[in-house]
Amino acid sequence: MTFRPFAALCALALAALCATSFATERPKDPPPVQQHWKHEGGQEHFFISGAAGLACSQVFTDSFGRAWACAMVPGTVKELLDASENGNKFSAEDMAFNALGAALGVTAGHWALRRANGQTVVSYSARF
Repeated sequence: MTFRPFAALCALALAALCATSFATERPKDPPPVQQHWKHEGGQEHFFISGAAGLACSQVFTDSFGRAWACAMVPGTVKELLDASENGNKFSAEDMAFNALGAALGVTAGHWALRRANGQTVVSYSARF
């Protein structure tokens, strides 16, 4: 296993962002949180990151880590934009849904989507 400094740096930056959202002091009556993506438990974050994971798995066919990092971009950008708006905050819960969706999308893409004769085809193989 080789050390990948860029992947480690990305993971540390993401962890630091999540940690700061827990460490900040909350006011007694916080302003209402505005959500641009419908927020009912993070399903939208999960599915959008999953779709991005499928797409990124076809760009980075040789690396799960790079494909996962690529799939995390839309959700991370959205959360950073939320954190910059008045009355809104960075949500570690939403980032967890983004991470899970991206991982599932990349895994499904690497497992079931293949390139054959310049086309992407759905196929899988298993050894028993």
